[in-house]
Amino acid sequence: MKYLLLAVLCSLGLHGVFSGSCAPGAVDYIEVGQCLLVFKVAAPFAVASKTCGALSGKLAQPISRVENLLTSIAARRTVNATTRVHIGIKRADGRVDRIYADGTPLQYYNFYSESDWASADACTTLDPSTQQWYSTPCDALHPFACQYSNLDNTLMCPDGWKYYELTSSCYYIQNVISSTKALHLNQTAAAAQCAKLGGQLASIHTDAENTFVKNFIQTSDPDVNCQDWQALIGASCKNNQTTWSDGTPFDFDLTNGQCTDAYTMINDYHCSVDQRQNWQSWYAQNEFSRFICKRAALHLPEVGERIAMEFMKQH
Repeated sequence: MKYLLLAVLCSLGLHGVFSGSCAPGAVDYIEVGQCLLVFKVAAPFAVASKTCGALSGKLAQPISRVENLLTSIAARRTVNATTRVHIGIKRADGRVDRIYADGTPLQYYNFYSESDWASADACTTLDPSTQQWYSTPCDALHPFACQYSNLDNTLMCPDGWKYYELTSSCYYIQNVISSTKALHLNQTAAAAQCAKLGGQLASIHTDAENTFVKNFIQTSDPDVNCQDWQALIGASCKNNQTTWSDGTPFDFDLTNGQCTDAYTMINDYHCSVDQRQNWQSWYAQNEFSRFICKRAALHLPEVGERIAMEFMKQH
């Protein structure tokens, strides 16, 4: 069986299966435009289906031998070769026929036997070791496989944070605009606030990430204070050596050759082109009303399993 899996992986192309366009923890198969994710938590069919739906997806519904094998591969990577997982196939109400869980007719089937096909058990599991399907009671507890094409990215970050898929990171802007001195922070104090939120002052590594952050912090106010409304980031420079406070490489530079204690960003067309295009340099004691935090995105398997456990309490 392992030789069959290897042969199929080679025929599909490893890039197609394991490239990075899906969220962390998911299996990517570009050719069918879907992501597959198997959750370890054992749940009944109804909870599994609701969890996939909460992720803007559905229980995996293989429509071909390739998709069925891909689902098996995802299951083997997450659980093991012998643990069966719920998939989105069920018995049609009042009939022997099987259909996909979304009500559409089967385009492919791989039941172990005719008796499994005709079983009174209304739901279906996939055996990753054989790629065959088995009937199972719908209240039986199994891990489950979800498929999705457009993940609800709001699930990847805590409330108030914004997800950016190219970095698999979440960003937060402290966006209080006020003349109240108590709301103004220097870089050290802003870093402490980010730490309380589970992140660090933002580091920026590509032009694309810089554009994303600029769009995130954008304002449009004729009364903008182009100094006070600057947003602190995690860059600092000493002895002509610029670093990020999160320890990542300083591999993207918009400091315009200035070496100072702290740097900020602003994006308001009422401010000058230089202020909008370059990171502005400041001393350590300078205080601002805004700062940008960054943290790793939540791990999708953990998100799904948390959702499943909440549904289990209600089930």
